[in-house]
Amino acid sequence: MSKPRPDLINDAQRIFEYIYSLCKSNPEIKKVFLIGSRSKKDWSELKEKDWDFAFVTSKPCNFSAKGRNEGYHIDIICATKEHRIRHKSKIEIYPKLCVHQNTIDTYLRKFANSKS
Repeated sequence: MSKPRPDLINDAQRIFEYIYSLCKSNPEIKKVFLIGSRSKKDWSELKEKDWDFAFVTSKPCNFSAKGRNEGYHIDIICATKEHRIRHKSKIEIYPKLCVHQNTIDTYLRKFANSKS
C-alpha cells in the first residue's frame, strides 16, 4: 500500500501525459497497462494513492525508479511477455488508448462518467 506523497505529482492528466511521453521516447515499450487499485476502483476514492503501470517491452528494461525520480507518484513494472503481467484487473492504455492526441482526455472523461 502506498503512502501519501504530497511532494509527488498525482494528477491523472499529468500522469497519463508522462506515461505517453515515455512511450513515444522509448520505442521498446510495446504496451502499457494500468494495474492495481486504480484499474478497478473509482479514482476519486484514491486521491493520495500512487499509480501502478505495467510495461510490455521488446527487450528487458527497467523503468521502475524513473517516474519517482522525475517527481511522479507512480510505480512501473516491466515484462517482455504480456502473460507475465499477472493482474486480475488491467486496462490497456498504450497503444490502444493513445492513438490520437485527445484520447487520454476522452478516456479520463469516460472513466469519470462511468463511475458517477
